[in-house]
Amino acid sequence: MRRWASSATARREAPSSRPRSSRPRAPARSAARAVPPRTPPPFTPDPFLPLPPRAGPRLRLRPRLHLRSGPAAARAHRPAPRARPGHARRRQAARGPGPTRHILVLGEVLVEIHAGTALRDAADGTPARISYSGDALNAAAAAVAAGARTALLAVVGGDELSAPLLARATELGVDVSHVRRSPRPNGAYLISADTEGDRDFVYWRTGSAGSTLSAEHVESWRDLLTGCKALITSGITGALSPSSRDAVLAAAQTVHESGGHLSYDPNFRSRLTGRGEARELLARVAPLAGLLKTSCPADALALVGTDDPAEAAARYRALGARSVVVTAGADRLLLADGTAGDAGAVYLPVPVNPDPVDATGAGDCFTGTATARLALGDSLAEAVAYGMAAASLSVSGRGGTGHVPAFAATATLAAAHRARPQNRPSAAPGPDRQAMPLRGV
Repeated sequence: MRRWASSATARREAPSSRPRSSRPRAPARSAARAVPPRTPPPFTPDPFLPLPPRAGPRLRLRPRLHLRSGPAAARAHRPAPRARPGHARRRQAARGPGPTRHILVLGEVLVEIHAGTALRDAADGTPARISYSGDALNAAAAAVAAGARTALLAVVGGDELSAPLLARATELGVDVSHVRRSPRPNGAYLISADTEGDRDFVYWRTGSAGSTLSAEHVESWRDLLTGCKALITSGITGALSPSSRDAVLAAAQTVHESGGHLSYDPNFRSRLTGRGEARELLARVAPLAGLLKTSCPADALALVGTDDPAEAAARYRALGARSVVVTAGADRLLLADGTAGDAGAVYLPVPVNPDPVDATGAGDCFTGTATARLALGDSLAEAVAYGMAAASLSVSGRGGTGHVPAFAATATLAAAHRARPQNRPSAAPGPDRQAMPLRGV
């Protein structure tokens, strides 16, 4: 076996013939020399490199992203900048205006407290329910149901009821992104109603957030107003305060000058304003109105001095309104647009609701529906027919927005109603065929 050993092995095994040196030899270097441990420097993530993998198995739920090095990777890892006031508004202005709204509704939204009994009989423990209404919200909800993109222009308060109020409007499909805020409380009203249309109201409006509506707010909405197809507002809004009156006039003038349509409901309320002030506002708004909806005798007697629907319509048109709708009792409506013969007016029978509950907001529902259909291209006769049908269906619910009928149901009722002979007089309301007057809030 030794003859097969390598020469190197033989040399190691052969005794050395060299003389040993007197100098001490250095100790043999170990093959595995111990190296003192080093403390690694603290880990600082490099913004240009991905983080190191974690120890242990790692479950990947998405494909790995390969980031490039350099500025692109730095931007990918850079935290999002903090939002600063005004950025969203400037970005929207840079992108240009959003989709045009068919309908804008300028007015007041209210907290509605519906008592379960007549107010004179309300005692300690009387049940009540809270909802949200106001002529502006009622009309806006009806316009949405009729198929129009609708935005609400209003001022709401800083109290705890603002959030559910705006949530209800959003639930109804109304755009509330342009609503302004005020530190004042929201307006409210207590109502008791019966199926005959008789209602008792108690309002809390003095100093409310809605009463702070002003021409400055209207100026902030100028782009919306000049781009919309129609504006709905009312005499109630103009009676809330002097600044609200200025807001109604400014908004109506802006829409009129831009070629839009204005629907106006005088909606006289003696607890809010006097006859002289209401008549002055009517005289300034009527020449701008494409559709003026009013009631007789309630509004007509106070504003134009007559309780005759045809005469009231003639006087409203003499003020400058192009088309006038007068609700004349529970079962008929007068339409005057100057095209129906010498008298310029025609009576239309109102569809009858066999199961009425509450007429609150029915007039607002008519205005919102008719204005929406006009904005969508229907003729005046068709729009009025849809408005009457929607208002009739709306009285099946309690409160201003208790029942907002879908347009399919409105169109079905309007078609069935048109099938009746137009010259046939409306049947008088009876015990099983009750009709309710179309009045607003």
